[in-house]
Amino acid sequence: MRSPMQLIIHCDLATGDVRFLHDDTLAQIVPGEMRTTRASNIVFNHDRQKWEVHLSSGEVVYSSASNRECYGWERRHFNRPPGK
Repeated sequence: MRSPMQLIIHCDLATGDVRFLHDDTLAQIVPGEMRTTRASNIVFNHDRQKWEVHLSSGEVVYSSASNRECYGWERRHFNRPPGK
């Protein structure tokens, strides 16, 4: 059984931007069209034999032998309030 999705939302009232992490559950509850942009990707670096978190700019910001640790880092990093 899957655990419920935890959703932490950060809103920038000045620009109207909304940032949050989600899984496929969101597509089932949001009516209408949804547009998303990935903030990062987790890929395996064969040369280094490590998983890496790449920002959309291509910058590697975290790496680990465990992809689970990379996903955990991603959740902690992107769920913190902006500017922290």
